[in-house]
Amino acid sequence: MAVTTTEKRVSVSIKLNNGRTETGAQKTLSVSLGSLKTGAFDREKAMNIVNLLGNCFDLSILETQQSVLNVLVSE
Repeated sequence: MAVTTTEKRVSVSIKLNNGRTETGAQKTLSVSLGSLKTGAFDREKAMNIVNLLGNCFDLSILETQQSVLNVLVSE
């Protein structure tokens, strides 16, 4: 059985450092750039946007995450 994959959605979220819990676990806040056009997504441009936005936040950036949603269809 053949399976095809179609990229449906790409999104980017920024994880901000929101301190630590009483037990020492990292707390984060998430800021989403939302869904981005799949065919035109450019990770360098996305990181340029994140770096520019970093100056607007009171909290420091811990991590930038890219999520991809694929649709699988069996043929």
